[in-house]
Amino acid sequence: MKWIFLALWLALTAGAVYAGWRMWRALRTWRGWRATWVAFVALLYAAIMAAFAVGRGGESEAARVVELVGYSALVFLIYLIMACLLAHVARLVAQRTKASDYVIWRMDRQLVLFGMAVALLAMGVGRGRFLHPAVMHMNIDLDSPRPQGRTLTVVAASDLHLGQLIGKTRLREFVAMMNDQHPDLVLLAGDVYDGALAPVVQQRMADELRAIRAPLGVYAVPGNHEYIGGDLDAKADYLAQGGVCLLRDSVVSVADGTLYIAGRDDRTNPRRRPLADLLAPLDRAKPVVVLDHQPVRLAEAEACGAQLQLSGHTHDGQFFPVNLVVRAMYEHAYGYARRGGTQYYVTSGLGLWGPPYRIGTQSELLVIRLRY
Repeated sequence: MKWIFLALWLALTAGAVYAGWRMWRALRTWRGWRATWVAFVALLYAAIMAAFAVGRGGESEAARVVELVGYSALVFLIYLIMACLLAHVARLVAQRTKASDYVIWRMDRQLVLFGMAVALLAMGVGRGRFLHPAVMHMNIDLDSPRPQGRTLTVVAASDLHLGQLIGKTRLREFVAMMNDQHPDLVLLAGDVYDGALAPVVQQRMADELRAIRAPLGVYAVPGNHEYIGGDLDAKADYLAQGGVCLLRDSVVSVADGTLYIAGRDDRTNPRRRPLADLLAPLDRAKPVVVLDHQPVRLAEAEACGAQLQLSGHTHDGQFFPVNLVVRAMYEHAYGYARRGGTQYYVTSGLGLWGPPYRIGTQSELLVIRLRY
């Protein structure tokens, strides 16, 4: 994982240098603007580095502002680099068509400036798509060996990422959305925490979690972010104070014993139990819903005879073009799928990590009418 972050940091640094160099060339007749442009790119880069540093342990309003500005700068810089690449390609094409130096120079500058304007517009729209999650309604009939004739309203969410950027006020909105669906059962598929426990405790977010109204209970599983900053036991205890039961390689029976919820520890833990071991003692005449944060090795749930698996983690890439990368990385990165008798839903999540924008994706709350 450290090598991945190192590679991303090197790529971002190289991109920032490239963007500075491209517009330095494009502004060759506007000498006063050259220094301004270099300073602007350097400021974007510095803001991003500050956000990364603060995100490792910031627990104040000032830290929240630094993260918001820095992660916004990250998105803008990525789109700026893309605009510069587009301008570079257009420049090469223009040179092949024997366009004049003046035409090439103007086109170079204007394409980058246009790309910056489009980036700001996309970020504005993406901010709204994060602040106003969609409510996704689905009807799912489980292939139960012994039909019970039951229907439950299940609210499922993932990736709340509670902490510095997504605080108590935002959590209150999430809880209101959940309660508006009048759920029988609420399932949280990992990454309830963004990282450290301290910002969650300082804002007394357990008070908001206790406001979730679900007669059959609120259950969660760990995600990879629960392991960030350690204190997994303390995080589980704090969720319990909020009325949330954290399932770590454990199973509960709900709805008068007619349905199993099997919660897996995150695959970050190399010692997590195999799903087959977790489900082996169960009465297989009753349907099983598996909560597993990361949607990998989907065939495992099918092989074990689980009827439904709910996952998150991917955020559906969160913003373009990362969503395209994520969809290439995972067998199933977002939405509904079926393999044999097992159905899957990978949610894009209510919250997000880092940049608070949804560009080409959508924050969502999943509401399932579950029949079995």
